[in-house]
Amino acid sequence: MSAKIKLHLNYFFNKVNLFIFLSSLVLIWIAILAIVSDLDPNVYSINQYYQSSYLLFSIFSNSFACFLFSFNYLKEQDEYRYLIVLNNKDKISYLTSKLLVSILILILFHLIVVLIINVLGFIFLKVTINSYYLKISINTLFLNLLFGFMSLILIKVSNRILIIFVPLFISFMINFIENKSFKKIVSVLFPVLDNNFLFNCLHFLFLYFVCLVIIYFLEVYLDY
Repeated sequence: MSAKIKLHLNYFFNKVNLFIFLSSLVLIWIAILAIVSDLDPNVYSINQYYQSSYLLFSIFSNSFACFLFSFNYLKEQDEYRYLIVLNNKDKISYLTSKLLVSILILILFHLIVVLIINVLGFIFLKVTINSYYLKISINTLFLNLLFGFMSLILIKVSNRILIIFVPLFISFMINFIENKSFKKIVSVLFPVLDNNFLFNCLHFLFLYFVCLVIIYFLEVYLDY
């Protein structure tokens, strides 16, 4: 397993992935810097800063998650699997190690963006993240992982990169449509970490379980 993880890491940090990873971080840094540099240190500005920053965070990180769990699982981008996958047992081991690496890279991306938001907030507004926005950052990670799994399922079925516009479109709807009825319906598949924190964490875990069952089923039984 460790050898496969090292192999995936070497692959994931190729020129394309590294460019997307770094360029996404640079764009987020520039956008957040543009927001905070025009604000004065007061309560209204602090709330405006965090709301704008985490909206950008959600958009960029979800786009990155969809890319991470789709482009790298396309058949033409996954050809090195044929060197090590000989049977269904190898498929399970290969997919598990690749998923672990994908999740670790997504977590790393999130941690860097949260660090950028808090460092710039401290430098310009003299504030640090509070528990409310910490919960939002965790919720963003959970949601992006869910969208990543959805992207992977769609890629396994279609093997077409343009299919990731489906989860991206859903993500944009969640971020920009404020209708309460819509939010309530959407929360069934895309929960939010509100006051029922433990329940919603279990909700996420259940959705992950369903997605992973589908992903492993497709991995084993599709003619890859």
